[in-house]
Amino acid sequence: MLSHYAPCWWGVVSLYLRVTVVGLKQLDEMIDFAIARVSEGPDGSRQAVCELATRWPHVTGLQIVFVMVSAAHAIERVFLGDDNAPNPETAEALRMASLLSVDLFAMQKRGNFSPTGSDLLIYWNDADPFFTEPPFANADQQLAG
Repeated sequence: MLSHYAPCWWGVVSLYLRVTVVGLKQLDEMIDFAIARVSEGPDGSRQAVCELATRWPHVTGLQIVFVMVSAAHAIERVFLGDDNAPNPETAEALRMASLLSVDLFAMQKRGNFSPTGSDLLIYWNDADPFFTEPPFANADQQLAG
């Protein structure tokens, strides 16, 4: 009976070990990086997710989700207008964090309970290139079709 639950327990222990390796200084650096990328334009949030996984391949996917949500929150706090209208960059960063969580759920269903940035890059290459393909590829495909 214990062997049935062993992968789950190992995933929790593995996640705990990975989380302790990433310190607050590194998270702050990652959040600053994400804020800069998200602020670059309409596709900045998608690029930020891919670049976070590339630059910090040993952090977990959930930490990247946390970084994206934190970046969105920081941008919202700075740029929230008097009319309390949401900032488009904030909404897009939250959308990318949500899409990333979908990939993490799919990877969990495949047995990877604590995927890292490098695991995400492999998954995107094999199964879902949304975060790794250039933004203009979709526009070109739509024009050709």
